[in-house]
Amino acid sequence: MSPDAASHPAQLPPDTMPPPLLYLPLPHQEPFSDDTICKPSPLPIQEPHCKPTKVDQTALLRKIDSRLLPWLIICYIFSIIDRVNLGNAKIANSETADSLQQSLNLTGLQFNSAVAVFFITYCLFEIPSNLMLKRATPSVWFARIILGMLEAGFYPGIAYYISFWYTAQERATRLAIISIAGSLSGAFGGLLASAISFMNGLGGLRGWQWLFLLEGIPSIILGIFTYWVLPDFPQTAAFLTPEEREYAANRLPPDAPTMTAPHLNWAELKDSLLDPIWWLWILAYFFMNNANNGQGFFTPVIIQNLGFKSWEAQLLTIPPNVFGFFATLYWSWHSDQTKERGLHIITGILCMALGYLILATTTSVTARYLAVFLTTAVNVAIIPFFAFRLDTSRGTTACGVAIAAVVGIGNLGGVTSPYLFPDSTAPNYIPGCWILFGILCLDIPIIYFLKYYYERKQSSETEKGTDLVPTSA
Repeated sequence: MSPDAASHPAQLPPDTMPPPLLYLPLPHQEPFSDDTICKPSPLPIQEPHCKPTKVDQTALLRKIDSRLLPWLIICYIFSIIDRVNLGNAKIANSETADSLQQSLNLTGLQFNSAVAVFFITYCLFEIPSNLMLKRATPSVWFARIILGMLEAGFYPGIAYYISFWYTAQERATRLAIISIAGSLSGAFGGLLASAISFMNGLGGLRGWQWLFLLEGIPSIILGIFTYWVLPDFPQTAAFLTPEEREYAANRLPPDAPTMTAPHLNWAELKDSLLDPIWWLWILAYFFMNNANNGQGFFTPVIIQNLGFKSWEAQLLTIPPNVFGFFATLYWSWHSDQTKERGLHIITGILCMALGYLILATTTSVTARYLAVFLTTAVNVAIIPFFAFRLDTSRGTTACGVAIAAVVGIGNLGGVTSPYLFPDSTAPNYIPGCWILFGILCLDIPIIYFLKYYYERKQSSETEKGTDLVPTSA
């Protein structure tokens, strides 16, 4: 960046950007002026390059959003449906002994192992997948992921990919818009599973077999088209003008992942692996992910055990997921708007913990069903958590490895959580609910420590004039 460029910042009118989706107001976009173009904000990232331009940032963000977010949402919906439909398959047509577990004569332990084994390879390939994402380019990599060949890297890849395009103040809202697809997929998946269960016996196939077929085919089609639809980096985005491409790249902080940065910086990788705080992030997500997978795979079972038929239980998964949709969207937007992460994460964890406490202490059908609403709103904590992790990562390799390690190693919670719900503890699964309540309570001081740690680090770097971050931890 030239000194001349720094002395003539872009002049843009103040505006609040209307979102491309759902008409939700996104965080306020500060007008660029001599006082604000390089003004530190409370979030943890370095400041963007300063360069004069006639590009309207609000219009540019709207253009980027409208191109990236709809496709990522659709892909993520089917990725989640494919991943968690085992819970729907377990109860589909159980009244006629045609559910997956009954058809294959699986014991409760065998079914739980089938859930857990997926996460072993899922965890192993998270970090390699994110390191390969930049080398192979996102469009190629996501296509392979959606096809099911490398699903391990899909969500951390999305989070990493978001950092190619957005500043720290913009990430949580965008991650939320994408991730609420998880809630939509739960609602849509329950509706679809209920409808497909009536195909039981059609063509000689059971309902759960039709479920896997009809929910898997769209992912294959999406994977193929992703190669052409998804742009890789701002610098190569054909849907932007040359001036917009330059501005989209230059507005990001210097340490943000870029197209021109080395594919793998061994020094960054080594520093990350040797940092105790790096492992504390992983432990925090491991605790959250036990609760996440517990509700994801076993919510249909818990609801059915309240006394409903299998198809009714599938439909009753819809309202909690719709609640999770709106709660996640609002709370992530609020985190960006207030530029705060830690307390937003803790609030989400408290909601989940309260849900599991209710499930562990009451047999009331109404109370247990309402508790499912609280446990299903898991992304209320997870989205600000991922945004916080991205905010506090510097460099292309460190950023990619940080989010991949958190998701990858933290997803070992997907290996342990199925064993918290053995059939021997049905229908209320009280021991598992107590365990999840306990580990969520353990997570709260970890998140508070991370908040305190980065606030102190930010204060120290501000005194030295080397600000790390723009969000308050």
